[in-house]
Amino acid sequence: DFTWVFVSNCPPFELGFKDQSTASPTGWEWSFPGGSPASANVANPNIVFTTPGDYPVTLIVDNGVSLDTITKVVHLAEGALNEIKDQLCQGDTMIINGNIYTETNPSGTEIIPNGSSMGCDSIIQVDLQFNIPDSTYLYELVCFGGIPAPGTYVEVLTNAAGCDSVIVIQVDALPEIMTLYEDSLCEGESIEINGTIYDQNNPSGSEFYTSTLGCDSTLMIVLHFHETYFNTIKDTIVLGETYVFGGNVYLETGVYSDSLQSQNGCDSIAQLDLTVLDTTTSTSFLEQEDFKFKAYPNPFESETLIHFKLPAAARVGLAVFDVHGRQIVDVFQNKNLAAGDHFHKLSGGELSPGIYYCRLQVDGEVLVLRLVQI
Repeated sequence: DFTWVFVSNCPPFELGFKDQSTASPTGWEWSFPGGSPASANVANPNIVFTTPGDYPVTLIVDNGVSLDTITKVVHLAEGALNEIKDQLCQGDTMIINGNIYTETNPSGTEIIPNGSSMGCDSIIQVDLQFNIPDSTYLYELVCFGGIPAPGTYVEVLTNAAGCDSVIVIQVDALPEIMTLYEDSLCEGESIEINGTIYDQNNPSGSEFYTSTLGCDSTLMIVLHFHETYFNTIKDTIVLGETYVFGGNVYLETGVYSDSLQSQNGCDSIAQLDLTVLDTTTSTSFLEQEDFKFKAYPNPFESETLIHFKLPAAARVGLAVFDVHGRQIVDVFQNKNLAAGDHFHKLSGGELSPGIYYCRLQVDGEVLVLRLVQI
């Protein structure tokens, strides 16, 4: 058997080995792998080991009669070896043995002389990790005028590692949704929008809807109303003649109405005040032999010449109407004309192809001439 004691317990280690064999050995053969010297043949050698570790030591003793062998493992530990592994937040620092450790200097070795309990140097291995702050970007779209107001908001929280967690919230607002509804209606008409009745008494207003994004949508309503137009025709025919008005043929004295549609699509009311003269006993001015009223050519294409002859001076009116009784051409009214022939050229450019009525009024008496433009 053998034992050992530390002559120096700090690297390099020096150990004193001592043989404790019985039977009075006379020869010793020591083997120290990794030691210096690596072998010895004395009873109590001193051996140096430069680094910590486990070293097998073998002793063979000889007493001249027999040999005996024993092997033991010598464990040599470092002095006080400490390791500092820690996680810090970005921007933090740690001071160890007077040295500052940061993100740019996160690791190193610190030696504290005679810092161990055995009087050896104390070694500190420093290995720090720095956590980057969590950064989260959120985007939120709100309705116009909603909460929160548009802008950039920053919230700083603490994460599980105890470091800052930054949340950046970008808030934008949708544009205000406004739509104009403008329309024209006929007098007396109405329209219902979103449950509200709009008419001449309530021609404008605002209605609110919810868009597909859940925001308010404003509809501005503006209505215009067309007036109903009234046109009255006062005319006279001779008994036995016919008068076409609004697609109808009239033979008797009376007031007749027809509802037409104007260019704006609304009603236009035409009224005919028709007088039928009984000429069986009449001494009408228009029945005198010298009176003439005609048009040539008729039918016509580009133009026609209206000719009438007055047997005496008179107050005269001349106008052209369509089949609906609407006055198309006003040649003259209440004009004092002398006796004799009178002519008026009517251009087809003033008319569209169709049937027309040329009305001649002489001192309150009326004669109608049918015209056809082709």
